[in-house]
Amino acid sequence: PTAQAVRVGRLLSTLGQRLSQCLTNMVLYLPPKQLEGAASNLPQIVFEWLRILHKDQCTGDEEEEAANDSNNSKRSSSSTTAIGASIYDEDKDAGEAKKTALGEEPRGNRTSRKLSLLSQNIEAATALLQQMMMKKCAGASIESLGLLAQLTKSGKSSTTRANCLMALAHAGLRSEFHKNNLQIGRALLHAVEGHGDQSLEVVCAAVEALIDLYSEDDRFQEETKQLKLVERLLRFIPVYEKRLKSREEGGRLDEVSREHQINIFQNLQAFVDYKRGRS
Repeated sequence: PTAQAVRVGRLLSTLGQRLSQCLTNMVLYLPPKQLEGAASNLPQIVFEWLRILHKDQCTGDEEEEAANDSNNSKRSSSSTTAIGASIYDEDKDAGEAKKTALGEEPRGNRTSRKLSLLSQNIEAATALLQQMMMKKCAGASIESLGLLAQLTKSGKSSTTRANCLMALAHAGLRSEFHKNNLQIGRALLHAVEGHGDQSLEVVCAAVEALIDLYSEDDRFQEETKQLKLVERLLRFIPVYEKRLKSREEGGRLDEVSREHQINIFQNLQAFVDYKRGRS
């Protein structure tokens, strides 16, 4: 694309992100009854937008991986001498410098900036969906839940993954998705147990989502047994406590985040104790 097209694309992307943030504030503060009519078509539009963004991000990841593989292959197969390699690198650097002087970004910078913009848009869109799910003003399809489940693992930011975990839990409380409870529960436990090196923010959201989803005694009893929910959470409690007490993770939390994490940890302990007493 031309430099002008790139600039227009960035502007539209930024507008989309800001629009999502404005809509999230509206959903957050307006009563659900006022949202029923105004937001009737909004969830479908946002889910479709999120699907496009996610597809674009996956394509960008594939292109970046292919470029890295190609560069590694060139390095390994090259028989250039050390002096020749040095000249090649200088020529390459000079070419990139020339592009920058002409106002064109080097390819690597364009790719990373593109992925960063996509990441910000996906984060904003998932925040909006999470609020709509919580206010029960958003419907969803099985395909939409599948997209949210994918983003709990592949989301580029912790906030995106946390948004999707909470949205999944809110969706799981809807009667039309009770039959999908096992899949939702597995996605939440996958995040709790730290697969994919999840941050404390993501772990906290997954714990909160599990408590919300399985707090009622007369609901999902069979699924709770199949997931071995209580046993797995019981094993997780000391791991979570250790992370909260560690200097590397818990020690870096700000006061508000730390208070929230401790509150969720205490809720988790109470939840497991209660469920064990009922079993």
